[in-house]
Order: sequence, then structure tokens, then C-alpha cells
Amino acid sequence: MITVESHQTKEPTNTSREETGEVEWSSVSVTLIKPSAGQCQEVISQLTDSHQNMIVLHHSSPDIVYLMMSQVLDIRTIKGIYIRYTKITKDVILLLSHKITNNTSIKTLWISPNCINDDGVIALTQSLINNKTITGLFLHGNPDITSTSAQSLAELLLYNHTLSLLTLFSTNIDTDGVLVLMESLRTNNTLRTLYLDKKHEQTCSSLPYYKTIENRLGF
Repeated sequence: MITVESHQTKEPTNTSREETGEVEWSSVSVTLIKPSAGQCQEVISQLTDSHQNMIVLHHSSPDIVYLMMSQVLDIRTIKGIYIRYTKITKDVILLLSHKITNNTSIKTLWISPNCINDDGVIALTQSLINNKTITGLFLHGNPDITSTSAQSLAELLLYNHTLSLLTLFSTNIDTDGVLVLMESLRTNNTLRTLYLDKKHEQTCSSLPYYKTIENRLGF
């Protein structure tokens, strides 16, 4: 398995604590841990005049995800959104769909671990098909992602020409789902690396066209 290192924030230069959560500012990012709605609004009000270009949201709720992302997606200085141990539901993604599709600044979207299920992935891929800026999509570590969403992920690879990195290891996508993804990878010329579980390596290597895609697979 080629591991993808999780995002690490630098030592905060300023930390404010409230009973309901914690906000940590570093030179390049702001991390919110179990934040209240008030803390989120305070962070948003400061982001437009700051140099932080990454938002990290830990251990929060779908309502807070919507509150943050509905505003963060409008801030052009933000280049990366990292959602960790926080459920992001289909309904929230559908509400954000237009903004996700038309955002022109986000390069990295990290939704891991234990954050999203098949319904959420299906909604997300529809939002990303016509997105022109996100190059890295990190969905690993989500056991509720199964082969049910494999076709939607394959369609994303078929129609999106911006994405260059997709992580799907530590999910429950089975052999059938992987084969669907492999077919789409044959015609996708922009994805540089697709990370899958090690158990799928033999299945992929037995494909007749494996040599044409092997340098773009990571296990």
C-alpha cells in the first residue's frame, strides 16, 4: 500500500477555545474541532482578510459542514477543504452542488475518514463532473463506500478532465466495483493516480490492458 499522508497543520500561531469547540490558526490553515455555529461565523468573517488557504473541519455535524462550506466555497483564497471524522450527507452535498460545480479555487477536497457513504459519493460525483479546478479527491478510509457508488465514480473519471488524484483504499468497494473503475480508467487521460486496496492488485494485474494503466494505480 502506498500511503497518503494525512494533512498536518503547523503549530498554531493563535488558538481560541470555547466550551463547544476549538479553533486553531496556523500560517496556512485554520482547523475547527467540534465548532459551534458562532465559532464558524467568526472564522468566516476573518478568512477574507487572512492568508490561510486551507480549512480543516474535525468531529462536527452535517449542519456545521453546510454552514462552513456554503460560505467557504465563495472565498477564492481557499485552496483546500479537509473534512475529518465528520458526516457529510447526501442532502448537504445536494444543497452545495451548484457551488461545488462552479467553484474555481479549491484544488484539494479531503473527505476522510468515516465521513461519507454511497449516497453522498453519488451526489458528490455529480457535482464534480463539471468542476474545473479540483485535482485531488481523497475518499479513503470510508467503509460505507461500496460498489454501489462505483458506477458514479467511473462516470466522474469518464467525464471530468481535471482530477489527477483519487484515493479509494480502506473502503468496501469489491472486485466488481473495481472492474467498473478500471474500464473508465482506460479512457481517462488526466487521472495520474488511483489508490485502491492492496487486495485488488491481483484482479487489476490480470486485466488484458493492465500494462496501459499500471503506472497510474497505487496499492
